[in-house]
Formats: sequence, structure tokens, C-alpha cells
Amino acid sequence: MKQHSHELWTILPCAALLVAFGAGILLRPHADFSETENRPLTDHISFDLSALQGGALATELSAFYTDQFPLRLWFTAAKARTERLSLKQENNGILFGKDGTLFPRTEVTDLSTAQRNLEAFAVFRTHTEAQGIPVSLLVVPRSADVMTDRLPTLYQPAYDSTLLTHILATEPTALLPLETLRQIEAPYYRTDHHWTTEGAYVAYAELLQDWQLSPYPPEFFQRETADTSFYGSSYATSGGVTQTADTVTLYRYEGDDRFTVTDRQTGTVRQGFYDRTAPEREKGYEIFLGGNFGQLHIAEPNNSKHRLLLVKDSFANAMIPFLALHFDLTVVDLRYDRSSLSALLEKEAFDRVLVLQGADTLATDPSLCRLLY
Repeated sequence: MKQHSHELWTILPCAALLVAFGAGILLRPHADFSETENRPLTDHISFDLSALQGGALATELSAFYTDQFPLRLWFTAAKARTERLSLKQENNGILFGKDGTLFPRTEVTDLSTAQRNLEAFAVFRTHTEAQGIPVSLLVVPRSADVMTDRLPTLYQPAYDSTLLTHILATEPTALLPLETLRQIEAPYYRTDHHWTTEGAYVAYAELLQDWQLSPYPPEFFQRETADTSFYGSSYATSGGVTQTADTVTLYRYEGDDRFTVTDRQTGTVRQGFYDRTAPEREKGYEIFLGGNFGQLHIAEPNNSKHRLLLVKDSFANAMIPFLALHFDLTVVDLRYDRSSLSALLEKEAFDRVLVLQGADTLATDPSLCRLLY
């Protein structure tokens, strides 16, 4: 009897813990986006027979419970510390690189999404250039593609080369500023997957030269330190394994606060490229435009320029202040804008189109297929 009593006292707390966490997952409000990790979360489950038969329901359930688990980030951090103590070089898909640098794992084994995006771009370019509008594709390499000297000792950079090789083989005219980014000291943040302002600048300079235009030289800009304690999405996903914060530097120039940034979906208009309207906007990469929006129009008042249609993901946000020196910009993020790009091209006169995408976005997000709508 005593033995059963001891077993009961062991089982009851475990059962209570399982019930509590299960109730927490089901009853508490479900977040649809993690600001800390900068990614969407699975916040609901779609029950249907086809999903059950195909195995998609099991995958969705797993993602739902993983994303909505109470104290998820706390447990991720605890696991990260355990992994580090056991001398492992990775946690939760983040590699622990040298000098406090964190790298998202970037091996791509399924190239079907990248292929569909590149095929859509090729059709879009052919159709648009037939109207006399030149179209360019700039693909931003991943941090692990560029900062190979900071990767963990036993990690082989060759694992990552498949995607870049495929992109250039499929679309040989694509601009991939790999060597340009490797020539500077800090092309990407240590704790985030985005490039730094310096990284965006050297890519802008290479792009303008490719267009046979003159980029503004580095001495034209005044450096402004906007944040010295930025911990990005890689830091959050890893569980907070590094104490090395990033510094966010802006490349300012006279009159950059006069540019109007119009959100075409809401009609909101603000001045300048940098959003300091809320405390969270003063931190990290979101200071550029305040984040991502479906469609923006950016122009300098009383200074008409050639018009550029920029189809982009978040990497473009840090480059936009440079491009605005040369062009009036219409900025479209196909992940958030459902309107027809073909209709936009028919309605407005553009001198050039730039599609700017991170390599990882190109490989995992099919939004570029909407170029054809």
C-alpha cells in the first residue's frame, strides 16, 4: 500500500503539470506572430479530411503545440544553456559561430519553391521588358554564405552552396553580391539574419554600378548610432546564447527627413525613413521604415526623379534610403500585398523594376509567384 502511495505522489504532480500545460495551450490567447523571433506562429488548426489523410494535420498540430506552448521561449533558453554546457554548436536551428555570431541553418534540400519563384520572375521579366521597362533581380546571400570564417569549426560551408548554385544556374543575370559583402568587416548582424547598413550600402553601390549609374560615396553619409543593444531574431530563436549585442548604425544625409513615406494600404503618411514613434521601433532592424508593409510610396517633395518599382522582402528596408537618392520609389512586398502587380504596371509609369529578395526567402516563400498576377 505504501508503495502505491509513493507511486501516486509521483504520478499526480506529473499529471497535473500535463493538464496545466495542455489547458494553457488551448485556453490562453494564441499569438499569431513572434516579435522576438520575427516570424509568424501557427495559431490555429484546420481540421479537414484531406489534411488528415495526407498527414498535413499531424504536421500542423505539431507546429501549433510547439508555437503556442506556455513559457516556450523560457524553455528554449534553458535548452540552449544545456546545449552549450555539453559543448554542442547548435540549438533550435541556430549555429553558434565564432565571436558571438549566430547563424540560422541554411541547408536547402528542396529547391522546388526557389524554382517556382525563379520561373515566375523569368516570365515577369520577359513580359515587362517587352514594354520597354528593364527588370533586375538582386538576391541577398545568407549570412552563412558570406561570413564563412565565423562558422563553427566543424561546419562545412559547402552544405549551403546548393541554393546559390541553383539560383545562378537558373537565372544567370541575377546580381548576387557575395564577394562584395565578404570584403567588409560586418556585413550582417551577429544576432540577426539581416545585413547591416554597411552591408546594404555596398550592395547598393554594386547595384548602381551594374545599372551604369554613380552611387553616392561613403563620405557623403554621416553615421548615426541608433541602438547599441540590439538582439535580433537569431538570438531569440537560439535561446539567448550570446552576450554580444549588435549596434545599429544609420547612414544619414542632409534632407533625408524630408522624404514622405506613404502607406498606400492605410493612407498613413510620415516623414523620413526611420520610425521612432514607439519604443520598440527604436530598437534593432525595425527602425528602418518601422517594419514591413504591403505597399509604400516614397518620394522627395519638389524633386521629381525616375520611378523605380521595388518588389522586396525585409532586406530592402535598409537599402531604401540609398535608392531614394536616385528614384521615386513604389515599394511592394508580395507577402503582405494582394493587389495585382500587372494592374499596377499598367496604371503607373515606371522607368525600372528591381526585385530584391533574400536567398532564404526565395527558397522558402512562394510569394514571388504573385509577380504574374
